[in-house]
Amino acid sequence: MDYDILIVGSGPAGQHAAWQAARMGKKAAIIERKPSIGGAGLQTGTIPSKALREAAYLASRTGAQGMRAASGTGRPGILAEAMRRKDMVIIQQESVIVKRLLKSGVALIPGEASFVDAHTLEVMDAAGTSRRLSAEVILLATGSRPRRPSDIPFDKETVLDSTSILKLKRLPKSMLVVGGGVIACEFVSIFAALGVEVSVVDSHEQLLAYLSEDVVGVLAESFENMGVQLHMKERVVAIRREEGRTLTLLESGRKLYADVVLYALGREPNSQGLNIPKIGLELDKGWIAVNENFQSSLPHIYAVG
Repeated sequence: MDYDILIVGSGPAGQHAAWQAARMGKKAAIIERKPSIGGAGLQTGTIPSKALREAAYLASRTGAQGMRAASGTGRPGILAEAMRRKDMVIIQQESVIVKRLLKSGVALIPGEASFVDAHTLEVMDAAGTSRRLSAEVILLATGSRPRRPSDIPFDKETVLDSTSILKLKRLPKSMLVVGGGVIACEFVSIFAALGVEVSVVDSHEQLLAYLSEDVVGVLAESFENMGVQLHMKERVVAIRREEGRTLTLLESGRKLYADVVLYALGREPNSQGLNIPKIGLELDKGWIAVNENFQSSLPHIYAVG
């Protein structure tokens, strides 16, 4: 075997597995298909959104209506500045992670991994060169990505998901958020604090449907105080782009216009390239099924994150 453990994915779960394995004297390697280390947590999720949230918090202290009210129409470069600070945080954190992994003796292998057999992965790099690596234990930490239904006209400019919204070039005047989960609510709070006119459409009776009514009631009241319009128990029929803005049609017949739409209804696994059918891993609605110890149907293959 080439390694004691091969880890596919460099997000928080993959990083900590590698560090722990190295501390135990195991020969460990992380395989990462993206050009940057850190996974969604660092590159497109937790860290970037929290950096933006901090900017929104500071903006909300300048006036009741956030950045836009503080300057009349919103300072032209304020979102760009917030994005620049976010990118600086990402670069700094990535450097720290890479140094720590290398210092621990963990190998970093660029490329996309797929199963050849239950103990062997083929890794293909950006240049198309492939090699095979084997290990006693394989840990899959490939994470997830925003769900992007084919009938939603995503364009990274006016119809966005939770990844592309982090690349916005300008602060929109209005935004429609489809979804009432954690990711949706976080971006609602960020952009409402930035002075954007935010509306929410969700099929549930309340936001964050799994939480108690008392907790959600406080959140909903806070949103309403920020001018957020809530359209609950509504379903989206279609989203269209019209003359530089978006039109969202609801099942009730209502029409909602906004500069941009954030579609935040669920996530799906990043396991499509692993060639899982080759080794017969058991799946649960597309996700790798695991037990209480995160073991898959093949006990030496784990799935985390």
